[in-house]
Amino acid sequence: IEAYNNGNEQAAFFILGHVIHLLEDAAVPDHTRNDPHGDGSPYEDFARHLMPKIDSWKKPIKLDNLDAYFDAVANYSNKNFYSKDTIDVKDYQDPKLDYIAQEGKYKYGFKADSDGNVYHLLNLVSSDQYPWSDSDDIKTISDKNGDKIFTDYWNLLSQKDIQYGAGV
Repeated sequence: IEAYNNGNEQAAFFILGHVIHLLEDAAVPDHTRNDPHGDGSPYEDFARHLMPKIDSWKKPIKLDNLDAYFDAVANYSNKNFYSKDTIDVKDYQDPKLDYIAQEGKYKYGFKADSDGNVYHLLNLVSSDQYPWSDSDDIKTISDKNGDKIFTDYWNLLSQKDIQYGAGV
């Protein structure tokens, strides 16, 4: 704002671009769930070349200050979505499954966010495929059924990030 008020529009918009980039990073579950992903992030790999699905009826979210925007995006990402290494990790109480349903031969855990959006949260894979496990089902965000999980993640996270970014 100071750069813009001083007539330095180029610097002002350069700085704004950095702020928006950091806000976008806060919409990536790996970043908000302390999941180092030097070996790659399945969600970021999936989303790398996508364009957001923009719902024109959704308005920018207006908050009081920049910190509030970062907190809101990071909390939405952290509390509603998993990264590959943070499913059922003690450090995170959320997200919690609302229900489990079968889709063809695939079993999914579903969740509804605070806006009422119901989405694929994770895939429950039969432990028959993992003989070393003592669990009935292995929880994963990997999906061999058309990327339903990452598509739902992307549709919600990118839209929310656009609303907050427009608010900034």
